[in-house]
Amino acid sequence: MNELRNIEKANECNCLWPSIADAVDTFMRRREAADAYERIWRLIHIWESITTVLSGASAARLRNCDQEVAPVYLKVREHLYGVTYDKIDHSMKAGQGALDGSNDKRIEVLRAIAQAEDLPCEFLQQLRTFLEWPNTAHIEGDDGENTEHVDASLLSEACDCLIDVWKRVCDVPTNVSRSSPTAIQTIALVNVFRNRYAHVPFPYDPVAPLADALENLTEALFSIEPRPYSHQSVLCGALVRRDTLWRGGLHTRWREPTQDDTLFVFPAHQPTIQWPAGPFVYIDPNKRPYVLTRLKDRDTGTWEYTRYRAEANSVVSDDLEDMLGWIPAPTESEYRQPEDAETEAEAVAAITTTTPPADTTTTTTCDPATQTFSDDKRDEEGLPKRPVSSFGEALEAVRSGDYDLAIPFFERLVQQRPNYHVGWLRLGFAQREKAARLGSELMDESMVLLDASAESLSNATGHVDRDYRAVAFYERSKTYYRRYRIALQKEDAEKAVDDGNKACELSSDTKFQTWIEFLHRIVKQSVMIPQ
Repeated sequence: MNELRNIEKANECNCLWPSIADAVDTFMRRREAADAYERIWRLIHIWESITTVLSGASAARLRNCDQEVAPVYLKVREHLYGVTYDKIDHSMKAGQGALDGSNDKRIEVLRAIAQAEDLPCEFLQQLRTFLEWPNTAHIEGDDGENTEHVDASLLSEACDCLIDVWKRVCDVPTNVSRSSPTAIQTIALVNVFRNRYAHVPFPYDPVAPLADALENLTEALFSIEPRPYSHQSVLCGALVRRDTLWRGGLHTRWREPTQDDTLFVFPAHQPTIQWPAGPFVYIDPNKRPYVLTRLKDRDTGTWEYTRYRAEANSVVSDDLEDMLGWIPAPTESEYRQPEDAETEAEAVAAITTTTPPADTTTTTTCDPATQTFSDDKRDEEGLPKRPVSSFGEALEAVRSGDYDLAIPFFERLVQQRPNYHVGWLRLGFAQREKAARLGSELMDESMVLLDASAESLSNATGHVDRDYRAVAFYERSKTYYRRYRIALQKEDAEKAVDDGNKACELSSDTKFQTWIEFLHRIVKQSVMIPQ
């Protein structure tokens, strides 16, 4: 069996967050008697408990921080509720979130922290350092002296070992990379493995080596400095309610009695930070701590909590309707930046007073960048559609796919305000979608539109906001990909991949990750770019 020195020491020192301690202690107690299948699941529970505790603690901490972290907190709430805001047509789109039980989205919460800058408190700073290790590796101890050096390749080698054993058992998804991973990327890798292990019937014989490889990877995670038997590690922390403190697998008397609300406290041994833990923690009448894993019913405020122990009643529910307001769902008003609203108003006023609207009654034109070769400009009754005359109508035209009406409006908009990056973004999107509608049957017209789209989206990449820049690179990547599908030019495929990577670097949005994985798979299959 593997030597799990750091995991054992962390378990013995009782510094871990209570729910993480429950998962670790259960694994250590069951390890020798358990078969390989159970060992794997006990290890997966350790990783899930880490993700669940840290995502909940960070969301609760951001809620109590200053306004300076509002953009990060908004992104975290998006992942909690599974909503996204479409910056092109100003619409909210719903999906599965962390509060629906999605571990993928809990990881996205942590990824948002990992990519944040200038985090204002010690816990969030330490969390970011942990998630980005070894990129943020440091070897100084609390006293400023050098401590035991941790080999930066330790995590990478352990990941490669798991992937190698995994490949001998069954196919590995294409989004699994062998590149040197950070801690957050390793957490995501284990989650991909978990999803595979839960849904694919793994043969019996190779399961033991898989369990050994996952043990080795878990030990590597617990080797990150500061080690999880140090009170400075983000894997270590405590809960406080009234006169009781929970740390590790124990609860003791707390020296400073608090109110009824449960609090997260950090660091573990000498807490200097405390913040409300609701609704992410539940403590039952027997003083057993649970961690939030799902909001079962939003109407009644019914929350589901899990205790990572091999025991009966490890999952409980409680009706806490008053907790619904603690972490509010994102609203559209939070996405409208004042400068954007001002620019929109000025630009719309300018084009409606200085430039007559384009004639939309004809159905053909010699300029494919502003006109299709169809009856798209007629309504269901065959009557000509009236031209767009307001910003709201232009957005509605984009939503409904009336690109012939939207494109002239946004063209006039950016002509009057060349630095209006969101206008360029919407124009480039509409031009590409119109090209997709024309298809390969009108290849020349489509390519003209795609060239115009790439130019428009290039102008959009100058937006000051990081998320808007990410969207602009993502949309331009899709434009280059569509050019590649038509012309089969290697250069277009390379540009699509390059822009997709830039979007991923700027934002943790899942759709960017999914898009770049798709591109790599398609490009590799077409043998257009060496992998």
